[in-house]
Amino acid sequence: MKKDSRIDGLLIFLVMVALNGSCSDQNGALSGGSTEAPGQVPAVVSQVVAEPPPVGQVTFPSGRVFFVDLALTLEQQARGYMGRKVIAPEEGLLFLYRRPGIRSFWMKNCLTALDIIWLDGEDHVVYIEHSTPPCRVGPCPSYGPDQATLNVLEIAGGTAAREGLKAGDRLLILTDLDRP
Repeated sequence: MKKDSRIDGLLIFLVMVALNGSCSDQNGALSGGSTEAPGQVPAVVSQVVAEPPPVGQVTFPSGRVFFVDLALTLEQQARGYMGRKVIAPEEGLLFLYRRPGIRSFWMKNCLTALDIIWLDGEDHVVYIEHSTPPCRVGPCPSYGPDQATLNVLEIAGGTAAREGLKAGDRLLILTDLDRP
């Protein structure tokens, strides 16, 4: 029953994201009206419905659920949480990679502390950098384990400690993408 409610929660979240995205034009401004003929689906809505932004859900061993955006492209991964003033307690950013590797992160232009969590291919926690401080002026230090990992999760600073997360714990990750 718990698993069904998690999937239901993810589906509700995906619908909310799709509806939210349909209210803006390609420049992010609110649309003033529709130029489509009656019965025709607006282009922006059809694009959002056909290709919702990649999102996922991460559940900690404590049962706490995080709704996450997925960083899949090099641009998304380079941007990360740069410029974000607030990271809500239930949100995160999940960096998905195709192959394991040694991955280091820095906090350049980040405005808030983050917990950075490195995961292996089976979603076990390999390493946690707790409450990683922002870096507004370089040079900025790099953070990460000296061993290969597959994916990385960023959440609000202090959250991993409050949830008792530790190396070896396994996270349950659901995404709207097929993962190997």
